[in-house]
This record gives sequence, C-alpha cells and structure tokens, in this order.
Amino acid sequence: MAAAEREAVNETEAAVSRVEDVLHSVEERTLALGEALSVLGPRDADVDPLLRRFVQGNRDLYGAAIAWVPGARGERRALYYHWAAEGEGRLLAANLASETYRYWERAWFKDPLAAGGPLWTEPYQDESGGEASMVTFAVPFSGAVGAVAGVVTADVRLRRLDSIVKGIELGRSGFGLVL
Repeated sequence: MAAAEREAVNETEAAVSRVEDVLHSVEERTLALGEALSVLGPRDADVDPLLRRFVQGNRDLYGAAIAWVPGARGERRALYYHWAAEGEGRLLAANLASETYRYWERAWFKDPLAAGGPLWTEPYQDESGGEASMVTFAVPFSGAVGAVAGVVTADVRLRRLDSIVKGIELGRSGFGLVL
C-alpha cells in the first residue's frame, strides 16, 4: 500500500510539474511579447505577422490576441489568431473588435488594465472568439509615451491541461483533475 501511495504521489507531482512548465512557458513568452510591443512600438503592418508567429511558435497555445485600448473617437482594434480544430494545423483569425464580441468589455482585457499588470483569468468558455474552454494570460503593454496602449494575451485550452492530468495512473478507480 505504501509503495502504491508513493507511486501515485510521484505521478501526480510529475503531472503538476508538466502543467506548471506549460503555464510558465506561456507566461514568459507573453511577457516578452508585451515588452517587445512596449519597447519597439511596431508599425501596424508588422504586428499581424508578429502575433501569427507568436502562436505558431508555441503549440501549447490555443490562441493569442493583441487588443488596443479604444481610441478617443471610439475606434477599436484587436487581432486574434487561434488554431483550427484539433489536428488541422492551421491558424484562423477572429474579429474581437466586433459589436457582438466587444473585447473591451471582457475580463481578459479589463482586469489586467485595472490591476496594472499581468494576470491569469479564471477558466471560461470563449464564444465568438476561439469557441473553446480556456484560461488566458493577459499582459498590458504601453505605447510610445508610456501610457497603457493595450493588452496582449495567450490562451491555453483546458483540454491541453486535462490531457496532461489524464496521463496520471492512479490505480483502477483513481483520477486526477485540475483545480
């Protein structure tokens, strides 16, 4: 019994470590992208390929967005790329600036601006964006004059984290879950 318990603890700790590795990698890359946007202030034409490469470069991501603070005249701009259905291997774009999605009202946009720094969202079902259950790491970035210009995000599907936890062998009746 003691050996089985040690084995279960070891398997669980290994799975926790794999989940933490995924989340830490997402955090580091998103922070770096936010810093690059703040420091380099890329032209509009350069931001789209930058975001596309960001998503393509990390298969742990489901998608990512760059969303700007609405302008003084109400203009809104956001880019979002996410992976198509499992196994397809192609990126899709979604319009987060539409009146139906309204990114400026979403927690992943408002909360890091209010907190003044990066944060993880609670799990949620995204509708009209990526259409998936996910968590989002969101990082504010600044513009040329140092004022907050927007938020860069990275989405991780809950299914990705669940796949790691499902690999835990906990006997015939044991199971793991992510809290």
